[in-house]
This record gives sequence, C-alpha cells and structure tokens, in this order.
Amino acid sequence: MKHLIPAVAMLLAVTFFCCINTVCMGKVVDNTSELITSALELAEDGKWNEAQEQCSQASDYWTSKNDYLGTVLNHNISDKISECIPSLTKLAKWQETAEFTALATEMLVYLEHIKEMERPSLSNIL
Repeated sequence: MKHLIPAVAMLLAVTFFCCINTVCMGKVVDNTSELITSALELAEDGKWNEAQEQCSQASDYWTSKNDYLGTVLNHNISDKISECIPSLTKLAKWQETAEFTALATEMLVYLEHIKEMERPSLSNIL
C-alpha cells in the first residue's frame, strides 16, 4: 500500500505533463499554421511583401520555440519545418507562386501531422 500512493502520484504527474505538452504544442502549431495560411492567402492576392512579412514572423516564432520543440518533437519533422520556413520567405521575396503554394501547403501538412502525433489517442499510445 505504501508503494501505491507514490506510483499513483507519479502516474498523475506524467499524465498532467502530457496534457500540458499537448496544449502547448497545439498552440505552437496553431500559431505557426495561422501565419503560414495568412502568407498563403496574401500571396494568392498578389500581396507579396505582406506574405514575406508573415513568413518572417512564422520563422521568428518557430525559431523562438526551438528549445521547447527540440525536447518534445521528432527532430526530423522539426528540422524539416525549420528548413522550409526560410525557403518560403525567399519564395515570397521572388514571387514564385507555384513553388510558394506547394511549399506552404507541404508545411501545413507537416504541422497538422505534428498535432496528430501529439494528440492523445489509442494509436499513439500503442
């Protein structure tokens, strides 16, 4: 019985941490997705300077979260997004519509994949 209470306390602590991580990761992904979606919409409207600014903001935001992301995310995905955002900014600067749209869409897919990986579900546990 005396080992049961610490075991339950540790289980609750780990569960709490996982829930907090899910919420925090969701906010990071949502904020980054909003910036990229906004840049995509601006580019489609021909507002390339504003799209470039949104990409720069997304890059700054993602970079500011690197310490946190490095501890909780698969590095392949995190690195892929970290590499793509500067490319997205350059494509906006060069006004490359097709490439910009393709890369922005690919990044949004990666970000959605991160949310799915962090969402508690039976398939993620098993």
